[in-house]
Amino acid sequence: MADYANKATKEIVVVLAGCIGYADTLKGLEFRNSTKARRSLKAMQNHAEKALEAVMDGLDEDQVQGLIRFANSCNLMAVPKHSPAAQKDYYLCPADAFDRLVLEPAGECAFCMKEGREVKRCQRRRDLAACGIVTEKSTECPYQG
Repeated sequence: MADYANKATKEIVVVLAGCIGYADTLKGLEFRNSTKARRSLKAMQNHAEKALEAVMDGLDEDQVQGLIRFANSCNLMAVPKHSPAAQKDYYLCPADAFDRLVLEPAGECAFCMKEGREVKRCQRRRDLAACGIVTEKSTECPYQG
């Protein structure tokens, strides 16, 4: 059974993806002692890629795609801790998953009797994972009644 990423894992994925992109950008720039730094930047990018692969190993495939979409939509920047922007959290998801979540009644989960593999195959749960909304990895759905 695949694991699901919690908020901390999601943040780690975004930061590692940002490190990879940032190192790639810096490798192509000219700055003070950039020639000396280029080799270390390549190593930094390589190590960040390996760390990202390790963190994402074994995660649910739908959630991996959601994490990738989320990471690709993020900009890394320094934000003061007291700024309201530092406390916001956004989710990006496929339009079809969003439509199903919004248009279908959510009250069904309260009366859901699914167990075991039925829970794993639940479209609502899969849509929530595709949107980056985490669920527990157990066979019991946290959205049931």
